[in-house]
Amino acid sequence: MRVDFAKGGGFMTEEVTGGFIEAITGLADELPESVTDVSAVGAFLAKVWDVVQQYIASAGVRLILALLLLIVGFKLANLLTRRIQRSKRLASASPTAQSFLRSFLSGALKVIVVITAIAILGVPMTTVAAVIASAGLAIGMAVEGSLANIASGFILVVSKPFAVGDYISAGDREGTVSDMGIFYTTLAAYDGTTVVLPNSVVTGGTLVNYSRRGMRRVSLEFPAAYGSDVEKVKSVLVAAAAADEKVLAEPAPMAALEKHGDSSLDFILRAWCKADDYWDVYYGLTESGHAALGENGVEIPFPQLDVHMR
Repeated sequence: MRVDFAKGGGFMTEEVTGGFIEAITGLADELPESVTDVSAVGAFLAKVWDVVQQYIASAGVRLILALLLLIVGFKLANLLTRRIQRSKRLASASPTAQSFLRSFLSGALKVIVVITAIAILGVPMTTVAAVIASAGLAIGMAVEGSLANIASGFILVVSKPFAVGDYISAGDREGTVSDMGIFYTTLAAYDGTTVVLPNSVVTGGTLVNYSRRGMRRVSLEFPAAYGSDVEKVKSVLVAAAAADEKVLAEPAPMAALEKHGDSSLDFILRAWCKADDYWDVYYGLTESGHAALGENGVEIPFPQLDVHMR
């Protein structure tokens, strides 16, 4: 079976592509009725292969060029992205902006490569544009979330609510920002997991940056029995905080009687530390405060309930 694909005299024109589709469609009428008929199936596959061979012979050069362009173009896009990232102008930008621009440039360059490959294949751009326009509604609905993430990414880069390396809380997750791309912000959680948040989630709710000021306040509660010397308990807790080398001298640690509980006097201890030392100070003061109260004879009560029998 011979098919003339080059009606238009060129490679990968609409005539060539249309001829190939028409030939393949015509073969559908020749499908064998039973797949167990080996000779009929073999003959049918031979006809299909003959049509494909003719198509490759007519359009093979452009197919090879397009494939080479995709391979080389993607490698060049990655190389160019890395070189731009190492440029002096971009080096002066924040790590967050660098991460976002790297992701954006990589995606944009690869889209250009794909469009160029389609043009080499001879597919008219008007045809591609018409297909995209006709499917515009479906495409818009499909990428609605992605477009929102891209817009949110630009908002994050411009407003700079956090930088790579900051410890933040967004939505119901928290962790250290390790990367920010076009669509997603990646967090390294304290439990060793990696959290990937859509940028629209980060901008769509309350965002807490624990690292922006460079220091954090640790607040701990300590119960003491009723009848305890309030001033003594306060001084013991403040001394325990001051003895921790990771606790900042300014603002100075403070302790106060916060409330009267059902079975205890509840004291609050507040101390400031560097943001990176928060958890060390939190757990360190929990232990040292408890030990200091015991060493100074301050009784730590158990829940009590008085029952009156009639």
